[in-house]
Amino acid sequence: MNATTLSSSPPEGARTVNTITAKDGTQLYYKDWGRGPVVTFSHGWPLSSDMWDGQMLFLAQQGFRVVAHDRRGHGRSEQASSNNDMNGYAELRKMHRIPIAGGEHAFTVHEFRDLLEHRALDYVQFDTNRVGGISQARKIAALAEAWQVPVVPHAGQMHNFHVVMASVNAPMAEYFPPVDVEVGNELFWYLFDGEPAPVGGHIDLRDEVPGLGLTIKEQALERFDVIE
Repeated sequence: MNATTLSSSPPEGARTVNTITAKDGTQLYYKDWGRGPVVTFSHGWPLSSDMWDGQMLFLAQQGFRVVAHDRRGHGRSEQASSNNDMNGYAELRKMHRIPIAGGEHAFTVHEFRDLLEHRALDYVQFDTNRVGGISQARKIAALAEAWQVPVVPHAGQMHNFHVVMASVNAPMAEYFPPVDVEVGNELFWYLFDGEPAPVGGHIDLRDEVPGLGLTIKEQALERFDVIE
């Protein structure tokens, strides 16, 4: 959530539409409630702007103008077929003092090369299992190191932890604790044993176990249909 007082409220009687059209023609849905200083909301994957309805309603009643949009391919916004707008990322980075992290949905070393050449990111945040595994992730991490851009892989899980431990320019790791709410990481918790728990804000990987250090919970397989 980001708050600002730079933008004024729309003119009295102005009609607020529910979609805007991006430069590439993609229709993006948004909500614009209330009057006053602006507070903007951006949702996470795989949700929509509806996740902020409670907070938006409260702030609108307290004299704020609140704006939230559905990201591309989420909620009521269209899913674009075009690639990332590298120049747009770079312009966004220049506009704000807030560091820009990205790359969760970039899949090749070539995409990260383009992001780095455009100086579009302050933090490279690939997902190891999306870029082709640990070998490809290490190549991307080395490329980011050459550009002096830190790497913080997206999400926790052991494959990302190992890349962090093996990368000089990875200052930290994301960690997702097991929770009751379905957030997209449940399969790892349901099927595997061995993921380390943080102690004092730090995690350690065990040296005496092979591979990633994970074992399958055989009893958990009974909850799923295994297709061979």
